[in-house]
Amino acid sequence: MRAIYCIILLLSFIKVDGTNLDSLFSQANNFYASEKYDSSIVLYDSILSLGYESEEVYYNLGNCYYLKGNIPNSILYFEKSLVINPNSLDAKSNLEITHKRISYLEELPQLFVYKWWNYFIDIFSVNIWAIVVLVFLWLSCFAIYLFYTIKKKRLFNTIIILVMVSCVFTGALNSKINSSQKVYGILSEKSAIYVQANTNNRLSEVGQGNKALILSEKDEWIFVRFSNGLQGWLKMESLLVI
Repeated sequence: MRAIYCIILLLSFIKVDGTNLDSLFSQANNFYASEKYDSSIVLYDSILSLGYESEEVYYNLGNCYYLKGNIPNSILYFEKSLVINPNSLDAKSNLEITHKRISYLEELPQLFVYKWWNYFIDIFSVNIWAIVVLVFLWLSCFAIYLFYTIKKKRLFNTIIILVMVSCVFTGALNSKINSSQKVYGILSEKSAIYVQANTNNRLSEVGQGNKALILSEKDEWIFVRFSNGLQGWLKMESLLVI
């Protein structure tokens, strides 16, 4: 513990710039390699407290907590890493490993089309999808201009294709925006799910580490939905917000 306090004291005197951030990250990695996970977590957290986020920091925090046996926090940070980069194979793989350490709620079966669409919209971030949509809208407008200028039938077919593709990409952008606005959390401990807030009428119990979609809040309670379709109220203190 004394080493951790020294690290915190040292951080208070460090001037923040790109070089120091790299140094902090490198020191945290060295602590991790030396199996000093508490010290490593302090340094990774210090990087986040300075307002800098990266999938690597979240991913490494997930590994630290996993090796310390703190599965809920491990899942939390792997999920945070995937928010930044949904296509990270390492984070996905480690997340699957952590799920085997908990009483994981199986997801409701989904239609193939729905699965394909979710995979499709995760190809790009919101910003990249916005750029793609703007490019195809511009191409559509340019093709329409050429059609009225040259009046060739082949251009009309091109316009139809461009407009259809633009509509699909616009739908993907809207879906991505809606998905990014959803707030999820990870259960920090085994928690009771209630029929209503501020009551003792239990609906079920869900094990630690499971992921829930936050639908609404009321005082110190939140209404959530789990991957298996279970919905109910739980105390806000039980959830680690992603």
